[in-house]
Amino acid sequence: MRAAPPQVAASEFGLIAALIEDPQVLEVARERHATWMARMKAGDLDPTDAWIVRLAADGLWYADLLGIAPPDGEERRQVLTRLMALAGGRER
Repeated sequence: MRAAPPQVAASEFGLIAALIEDPQVLEVARERHATWMARMKAGDLDPTDAWIVRLAADGLWYADLLGIAPPDGEERRQVLTRLMALAGGRER
């Protein structure tokens, strides 16, 4: 299992707590993500693939942060390689 290092996890848990506790922080995060998604969808990447890439990256971040069965070793390398290929608009 590959959890985030303690100092990273602490700061990221703090971010999650702030998002939950403070509506203004949550609104900034929502706006930032909406801007990123608009840029991704405006590019050459198929809009559905843009969503898949973004949501997969979010899921990987949460799996790493929380240590909830994140991929490791060769599987992790393959997942990241495939995710980067999809993000670059390549099927394989």
